[in-house]
Amino acid sequence: MIEHGQGPIVGQTPEMLQLYGFINRLVDMPTNVLITGETGTGKGLVAAALHYNNRNGRGAKPFFTVNCPGIAEGVLESQLFGHAKGSFTGAIKDYKGYFQAAEGGTILLDEIGEMSPHLQAKLLQVIQQRVVFPVGSNTPVPVNVRILAATNRNLEDEMSKGTFRQDLFYRLNAFPLELPPLRARIDDVPLIARYIIERYAQDHGIEVTGISPAAQEKLKLYDWGGNVRDLENVVERAIILRGAGEIQAEDINYDWTSLSQTTETTERRQERTIYDILKETERSCILTALANTKGNKNMAAKRLGISKKSLYDRINRLGLGKKKIVKNSPSDNLADNVSSEGNGSGTLAKVWTFTEITSTYDIPLGSFTGFMQRIGVRKVEKGRYEMDPEQEKTILETYGRRTHLLR
Repeated sequence: MIEHGQGPIVGQTPEMLQLYGFINRLVDMPTNVLITGETGTGKGLVAAALHYNNRNGRGAKPFFTVNCPGIAEGVLESQLFGHAKGSFTGAIKDYKGYFQAAEGGTILLDEIGEMSPHLQAKLLQVIQQRVVFPVGSNTPVPVNVRILAATNRNLEDEMSKGTFRQDLFYRLNAFPLELPPLRARIDDVPLIARYIIERYAQDHGIEVTGISPAAQEKLKLYDWGGNVRDLENVVERAIILRGAGEIQAEDINYDWTSLSQTTETTERRQERTIYDILKETERSCILTALANTKGNKNMAAKRLGISKKSLYDRINRLGLGKKKIVKNSPSDNLADNVSSEGNGSGTLAKVWTFTEITSTYDIPLGSFTGFMQRIGVRKVEKGRYEMDPEQEKTILETYGRRTHLLR
């Protein structure tokens, strides 16, 4: 974990330890750094760590983050480089831009891949000459600023398209830092979840005290398409559901909207209570645990953090013990162990195409492959998957049916 003024970077997997090593080597250097990674991986936190941990005085100077796509080009040019009095309507006095205001400090250019070619050329001039030309002025102003850039785009692809300057890329890419997605360091998920809970407890006075082992294991089953930001949303929902005490597996739901994406009528949805929602969540937790333990109830109960007797009681109460036995499929053990009746006559599996699955069920594309593997769906050939009714039911319980809107 690396601490700094904007919160810690949390993780202890080999990928993160390597990242910490790079950060520690870079903090005291003036080197330009290009930070890449998917949305929600913590690029802003890494930039802040590079600035605030500097031991040569830079860390005490200003640190500005500029969201490049969030500001209109004309306004962004003025905010970055400043403008001279009278340079445009409304310019009633000279204005120092971020580069002058951050003198001696650091600027993070967030989502640099979306900067216009015109501003890319001006930025290249700043890097090469260490001066800025305010809008409407021909007088260079010297600047001493460390430049960090971040993007979730592949800038090499953007260069091949002609939308990003090659010379600017090589100037910014003096030292590249690629942040791993959360799915590549899944063992960090429980650690991050515990940190989020502790922070919420301190900031908001909540009475949630921790998270159970079963809930931590359930969090590790997801692919986290939105990375740490996505995880934070899920944990926050769990905190709200639990209210006090320790978060349990049934409090974890990956997609809150999927709970209402059923075949029920609008009127029926409006009548659903929090108890209906929690019951559906409980069903999903149990089915997921059984799927991932191949129907072994002892192991499933341990994952869920409950006794075997409690698991049996919940299976009976939720009607999960009346499922048909499915033979000749990866879920044989699941069906055999869940079923409490039937003679094993069996139901044949069905082959689905990728398009049929994703158009029927609301599975996030970033989670598709990992989830299908976890529930034992067999890929028979490219783009075609063999699923039995139990696996279809698990998908429905977890993600819900996709709602199709006519336009």
